[in-house]
Formats: sequence, structure tokens, C-alpha cells
Amino acid sequence: MKSPATTLSLLSTVATMATSSWIDEDTPEALRTTKSLVDGSTYHLVMSDEFNVPDRTFTDGHDPTWTALDKSDDDYSASGGGSLHFYNSSMVSTTPDGMLTIQSILEDTSWTHLDLVKKEQVTKTTHFKSGMIQSWNKFCFTGGIIEVDVILPGEPDIGGLWPAMWLLGNLGRATYEASTNNLWPWSYDKCDRKKQDSQSISACNKANHFGLNKEQGRGATEIDILELMAGDSGGALPATEPPIMLPYADLTLQVSVVSCHVVLVLCALMMLLFAQHVMGVNFATHTPTLFFTTVCLSINQQVAPGIAENRPQSGSQPVRSVDHSHSGYATSVAENWYDNLTVAGNTSLNPFFYGTYLGPTKKNEPVTRSKKQAFQADAVGAMKQLGPEHFKTPHTFRLEWQPGRGGSLDWFSKSYKKVDENGTVFHMEGDGKGQDWEHSLHIPDFALDEAMGSKIPEEPSYVIFNTAISSTWAFPYNVPDWCPKCYDCYDPKCQCSFNPGFCAMMKTGKVALKIDSVRVYQSRDDDAHSGKPHSVGCDPVEFPTREYIKGFEYRYMRNPPFVYDDKHPLRDVKTGGGACKVDADCGGGGVETEDVDEDWEMSGTKTMEEVLDLDNNGGESSLREDQSPLAHLKDKEHKIQPRERKLADHPLPSSNSGEEEKSTLDKPPVSTEAVVTTKKDKKVLTSTNRTPKGQCVEATNVGLFGIKTESRKQCKCNEGYTGPHCLSIDKQDEKPGAEALKEKIDYLFEHRAKPYLTGFHIMLGGIFAGVFLAFLVVDNVTKRRK
Repeated sequence: MKSPATTLSLLSTVATMATSSWIDEDTPEALRTTKSLVDGSTYHLVMSDEFNVPDRTFTDGHDPTWTALDKSDDDYSASGGGSLHFYNSSMVSTTPDGMLTIQSILEDTSWTHLDLVKKEQVTKTTHFKSGMIQSWNKFCFTGGIIEVDVILPGEPDIGGLWPAMWLLGNLGRATYEASTNNLWPWSYDKCDRKKQDSQSISACNKANHFGLNKEQGRGATEIDILELMAGDSGGALPATEPPIMLPYADLTLQVSVVSCHVVLVLCALMMLLFAQHVMGVNFATHTPTLFFTTVCLSINQQVAPGIAENRPQSGSQPVRSVDHSHSGYATSVAENWYDNLTVAGNTSLNPFFYGTYLGPTKKNEPVTRSKKQAFQADAVGAMKQLGPEHFKTPHTFRLEWQPGRGGSLDWFSKSYKKVDENGTVFHMEGDGKGQDWEHSLHIPDFALDEAMGSKIPEEPSYVIFNTAISSTWAFPYNVPDWCPKCYDCYDPKCQCSFNPGFCAMMKTGKVALKIDSVRVYQSRDDDAHSGKPHSVGCDPVEFPTREYIKGFEYRYMRNPPFVYDDKHPLRDVKTGGGACKVDADCGGGGVETEDVDEDWEMSGTKTMEEVLDLDNNGGESSLREDQSPLAHLKDKEHKIQPRERKLADHPLPSSNSGEEEKSTLDKPPVSTEAVVTTKKDKKVLTSTNRTPKGQCVEATNVGLFGIKTESRKQCKCNEGYTGPHCLSIDKQDEKPGAEALKEKIDYLFEHRAKPYLTGFHIMLGGIFAGVFLAFLVVDNVTKRRK
């Protein structure tokens, strides 16, 4: 007789053969397969969103794939890592240019809550609004290829924004710290009694409840496709090989959960401080001209458990050998770190952040972690150089994820080649016209296993796009004593707490992260790739999550005062009902087809000539000492000189010889190399042949006894479409999850016929019941009189 687990697995395998229903109808056929850049095999599209339909909204209950948050980044805790923003779903929408747009604006949000430490009602105000969209508990996948086309927000040389594109294991919900405590970023499936208290779901557990598998270590693993650190470092940072400068982006694997983003905030600050004030680097003489004209991206993986002893020192590459003096004494000691990591192109291992120690929590934090539950998490990653054009036109970033034992993680980005006057070929990441992929970072599973026994994540993971604003990410990191350390752009006293130009940039109201498309591909041949098989779904039999989430729903839900009437973490998706005037308000009809080239100019974006000088700040650049990675060097004096904005002394030669480049800031010349585009490179925004999604119909509210009370127009969705205005495709898993499969076994009468009742039937039944009761009363009274 087969065990229940075996039966579930067989049912799951059969369901996997079905085609995915997560594919956007606007994805061109030519883009529904891709070749792996690692193993060369063919991968098939399993999920896509082209964001071509304008005016989509993502408030909870509006979309079957995505949910935009309406809450503070850390509720009302003090452990949000300096979060200065409030996530509001109105900041997330799709625009007529076929983009998912996440705006960041200056606008106050205030709320009152009970401070459990002070035991009194307190009011908190944030001065920034931004957006986060996530597919938590809706669309998840394990393994495969994810590609995202993105335009980064803001200006490359003004720090303060924290845009990110990342994956998180479904057991944890981003910004809900109670759901991630002692789960992030664990990717560890061995029973170690010393680590059991630190990992909430440990392989030492002999009988896991809530649908979890016994003796299986679990976590809320994080893989960062991209995190941007913007700013102006004045030149290359020390200990980076090849030289890397700000701004840059993080590409990270994180595998243990606490407050996911707080861990990464120190990288670039350490680089700049170490370069300018500890090593005394003179950027004018130590930086190649090439790097004055570029931006950079950081790629990291955070893993738990982490290396506890003889860790690398921040500000230097890991020491791999032992040096001896002439007398034979050791002058250096080999440090413990991960071997067999591979970087390529304009990418350097990140020498300024090797992880964090997650210690006991303070009494004012929303979660608790005792001394026995504290642990070390490692950050294994690299920094990828970017260019200013990443802030102007779409660029493609790719992650190839082979999950579990024997797997790997590989980051890629589109590149182009630049040749200098000496004939040296540089592989750049800049103008978006390149057709070549550049391999940035490779992390093999055995590197994690040999170091600490951890593994490449195997958790079903969901997709997150967001822009945060945090005082610990690319902000001044040693604010002088006379500065009030406030963060209101409209308060002159607070200007010393911001980077030069940040508030002027935000006051334009044009700061937005734009996602052109997201596509996920998976292999149908398990033998063609390394690691474990690929799958789609948030609740796979091998790594179930649904029952656990239901058992601890309070950890995944908003708290008052943000909401009072939510009964579950996610609301049911509405199908129609949105107010309308004409069918076009409900996705009815179609419009002319518009092809857009790969190097198209986006509406609302700036050309290089239109970039304004935003240094009108009224305060000098300063450091925030309590958040500085060099806080332990308090005996040293760190002074930041006011930044002088100027053009690069030796710009790269322009491709238009004889014509002088025009620029008003320290921006590099834009490449004008001609690139041949094909039909495959074009983005189709809309189609006249598109099926109408819904129609605007007259709706009448019916009151008591069927009396019509009022009439209004509202959307009625056609089959296959959903949302208040029918603008979203009705997507869902075709593969039943572990919980659904268990119900198929437990309940024999799952598909029994049910009565079909409408409001009219209920009202009619009530009338009959009332008449019947009245008859009984009259009959009883008549009998008594007789």
C-alpha cells in the first residue's frame, strides 16, 4: 500500500504535466522559449506579465497574481532599519507605455498605535510614499530562469532610493517580520542540536505539524535579482577587482529570515568610508577613466548558518594563504570563506560586507529572539558595475536558479562592448543596445555545503518589486551633532540629513521604478540541468506552505490601525463591480498595435540633455555615525568634504567624431553605436485583435421584497478575466498543491452537487416561511377560542 506522501507525490506529478496558466496572452510566441546560458538546453515559459494593459491596479483583492501593500515597512516597530516610507497600493499601476510603475513621492502618512513598551498611544509620521508589489501565496516557482526588464528610478549619482527585485520563500511574507523571524535566511536541512533553536523549522523536528514534512529543515530563503545602491563615490572603491564605483546594484542569495533588507544596508557606505578616510585613496589619481563613466551593481547571497570563526575583515578580499616573516613567524592567517565563487566582466566580489550577526532582540521590536536563538548569517556576493543608461531605458537582468543539492545560482545581464583609443575591449553595462549576455556571478551548491552545510535554496519562492527609502541605505552616514536627524524634505532644518540633490529630485514627482516585463522559464527535462526538478506553485508536496500559513495567519496579516476588518492575509479577488461609463473602462475593445524598439524613449523619462543639476541642497554631505560600518573606528576622525560636481576629466571618445558631447553634469557620453534590431526585439503594447475583457453594464441594487433602490454602471467581466475592471487575466495554478491533494484523499464527496441559491430564492423562501408561521399563529389562536 502506498503511503499518503507517496500518493500526494504521484498526484502532483500528474498535475505537473498540465500547461501553465500564468502566461500573459501578450507575450510573443518567439519569447515563449529560451536557451539556458549555463547548460544550453531549452526552457519553456511558465509565467509572464508584460504589463501592457494600462490602468491595472494591484490593491489587495484586485489582481490574481500581484498584491500591492498598504502598510508601513515594519508596522510600527523600531526595527525597520530606518524605514522612512509608507507602502501605499496607489503608488503601483500600469501605464500606457506598457510598464509596471512603482512611484516614490513626497507625501505624509500618519497613524496612531499603542506602544507596548511605553504603554501609551503614540503617533508616527512618514514623509515618503512608495510601493511594493509581491506575488506571495499566489504565484511561486522553484528553479528555472527569471528575466526582468527594468528602468531604475532616480539619478545614478544621488543616493537615497532602494529599488529591488527579489525572490523570497513563501513561508515568509516580506515586511511582516513575525512571519520571517528565525526563518530568514535559513537554507539548511541537517539536524544540528546546537542550531535547532535558531531555525524555527528544523530537521531535528520529529513531528512537524501544519502540513509540514517531518525531519525537514525549512526557511524563508531570499535571492536578490537586483538591489541598487546609488550615489557618488568620486571614483573606484578600494579592494574591488576590477575597480567598482557607486552607484552599484546587489545581486544576492539570502537564506535565513529576520529583517531581510536591514542586512544589506552597510555595503556601499563601508566602501566609501574605507576608501576616502582609512586608506586615503586619491580618486583623481587611482581611478581609471573608464570607471568615471559607469554605475555599479552588487550581487550577494546571504546564507544561514554562517561562518562563526576567522571571518574575512571588511574592506579587504578574503585572505587565502598564510604569509611568513623572514624569521618564520606568520604575518597573516588564512580566513574562512566560501571557495569556488566565480565572477566575470565588470564584477568584483563584495569585500565590504560579509554578513551579519542576528543577536537577541530588543524589547521594542515586534518579534523576539533569545540569546539561544541568535545566529550568524553570511553574505556571499559581488558588485556589478552599471551605467547611467540603466536609469533611462529598459535593461534585462537574468537569474538562472538550479535548486537544492547539486544546484547553482547564476546572474547575467545584457552587455555591450566598448573599445578605447588603445584598442582595449571593455564589456560595458550601459546603453541597453547590447545583444550579448554577460555572466556576472556563479555560486555552486558545493561551495555552500563544504563551508557550513547549507544549500542552494529549494523553497517555493514568490516575486517582489519595490522601492524603499531608508536612512541606512545610501544616506549620509555620520550626521553631525548639530543636525536634528530628521527626514522631511520640506523642513529646511532636515536638509543636512539628505544627500545633495535628493530632495530636489523627489520634489519633481517623477521618481519611479519601471518594470517592462517579467518572465519565468523552466526546464521540462530534469536530466538536462543540475539540481532538483523545477516546479510551479506555492504549496508543492515536497515543500508545503499553505497549511502552515493558515495555522499562523496572524503572522501574515496587517495589524490595526492599518486594517480592522481583514479576516485572512489575502482578500478574494474581485471579478467585476468596478464603476464605469463605457466598455473601454472594463477592458472592452482594442486599440491600434504599436511596436516599440528596444531602445525606445519612455514617456515621462529624461534624456541625458534634460537631466537637471539637483545639488541645490543648502547643507553639506555628512555621515551617519550610528549606522556606519566603521562605527567601531570611533577613535578615528572621519570627515566628508562637500562634493564638487564636475565633468569627468577624460571622457571616453564619442562615436560622433568631430561633434562635441553635450552634458551638464558628470555623466558619461551615451553610446551611439548602431545595433540591428529584429522583430523579436520589439514590444507589442496592444492589439486590435485582443479579446474584450469585459463590458460596462447597468447594475441595479435590489432592496427588501425585490424593490429596486438605485441603478449604476459597473464592469461585468468576460470569461477568463478578473479584477474590479476586468483588466487582469484570471490566472491560477493548474497544479494542485499539497493541501488540495490532501483534501482529494480525505474527502470522498468533494464534488457532490450543491444547491444553487440566489438572493431572490432566499427572499422568496423567507416570504413563504413568514406566511407559514402566520398561518400557524392564526390557527393556534382560532383553536384556543373554540
